[in-house]
Amino acid sequence: MGQPQPTPINRRRHPRWAVPRDGRHLLEFWWPSRKGHRCSMRLNDLSTAGLSFVLEHDLPGLEICHPIRTADVRLGDVKFKADLVVIHITSAPGRPTVCGALVY
Repeated sequence: MGQPQPTPINRRRHPRWAVPRDGRHLLEFWWPSRKGHRCSMRLNDLSTAGLSFVLEHDLPGLEICHPIRTADVRLGDVKFKADLVVIHITSAPGRPTVCGALVY
């Protein structure tokens, strides 16, 4: 992954670092529960408090304050589990929808 590079626009308290878009940095979780389907979403950036990921497809029921439990965070060859809570869902014309979440 190399040296983290801060993302150019940062309105948050914690610095954020862009994640390489090489397909090796993913967030994987079951949606809407362990009885649902397995989702694999590309990580967008990381901070000391959370992460953001690109919504590769619609997730019915996903909204702010929704928990994402026992997600697998993959950073290249490193993998760890995290419980997340959604803090924003951001979409803009011509850009992919990004979901931000805090680790708790």
